[in-house]
Amino acid sequence: MTSRNTTTTTTILTAIASMLFAAPVFAAVPEFNPEAPLDLDRYEGSERPDEEVVMERFNGTFEAIDRCVETERKREHVEQVDGNAFVDVLLNPKGNRPLGVNAKTDSEKSRNKLQGCLREAVASAKFPGYDGPPVVVNFEFEIDPGYED
Repeated sequence: MTSRNTTTTTTILTAIASMLFAAPVFAAVPEFNPEAPLDLDRYEGSERPDEEVVMERFNGTFEAIDRCVETERKREHVEQVDGNAFVDVLLNPKGNRPLGVNAKTDSEKSRNKLQGCLREAVASAKFPGYDGPPVVVNFEFEIDPGYED
């Protein structure tokens, strides 16, 4: 009986430890249609988010974006991932996590995993709140600019 209790206790402790020390997992952020009409009657304010703060928060995702690019390098077995990324973010007026994120690349190759990773990286930013309707902001950047020696 003691052996069975020890095994059960060990299993429970292992499960708890894996939950406590696992990397945070973000629920998939939805994509959105940037052309869809917005019902402005649902929002009272007319404020827009502070552009500098939005850019600052986006710039804070570069480390996560770099991890996405590194994973793509390994997946493709290349030294550098060519092309540009285009990210559209539907900001949430309540702040923090955006309502939606779209990510595309100009590559002729299918890069669905990279695009999904970029979406999650950008969605992890704590964008500012404001008193107004959701706003779409667009970001464009070189996927893997490399490093100058």
